[in-house]
Amino acid sequence: MPQSELFLSATCPQCSPEDIDLIWADGWRNFGANFFRNQIDFLSASEKWVRIVPLRINLEKFTWKKHQRKILKQWAEKTEVRYQNIEITAELNTMFEKHIKRFASNVPDALSDFLGEKPGEEPCAALECVLYDENKKRYATSFFGIGKESISSIYATFDTDFANRSPGLHTLLEEIRYAQAHEKRYVYLGYAHDVASHYDYKKNFNGLEFYDWQGKWADWETELPTKFAKAQNPDKVKN
Repeated sequence: MPQSELFLSATCPQCSPEDIDLIWADGWRNFGANFFRNQIDFLSASEKWVRIVPLRINLEKFTWKKHQRKILKQWAEKTEVRYQNIEITAELNTMFEKHIKRFASNVPDALSDFLGEKPGEEPCAALECVLYDENKKRYATSFFGIGKESISSIYATFDTDFANRSPGLHTLLEEIRYAQAHEKRYVYLGYAHDVASHYDYKKNFNGLEFYDWQGKWADWETELPTKFAKAQNPDKVKN
């Protein structure tokens, strides 16, 4: 395959809800108005190239798994969930700076790396999902774009002092709840790898589908090619 077909990028400052659905459905991902469509990735830890697998949840087939229900139930009384317009505050930046100290490589510089210069406006509507503890302290925030029939998870950041609450996974579960409440069809999870990696938490959802880069979304459980690895520990949750 020509190299140009493996790495594609484009810019789209404004997309209608209908158009953004089509773009996400064609395997594209976006950070702000910058869109990319990558079919391979280089893993520095293993020093090898791996295939990228776009993932989404088909909400018509989705049901909650036991550990997902447990997280929602366990923190229900101690957590307030808010969906609101994205605002990059000093508090949020402080949490982000603390959060990225977890990473040894590919450390992002700022939230604008994921949200662009006009979050919530370009290329489409977007919201933040915020978790507050029992003392009204913000301890996790995730961001997601909104189409007509789908949403696309963008990024999540959290206060590492609250890692025991699985905040990264919790915000994603709340995004799914938002999509269900607003009668969306799909939740796009972004990319994973065809080998085990830190993206494996995305592979642990009922109703999961993967994109074959040929225009088809297929069921993860029944049509997954053997060269695509499932999560090594399907019950492991993402902090």
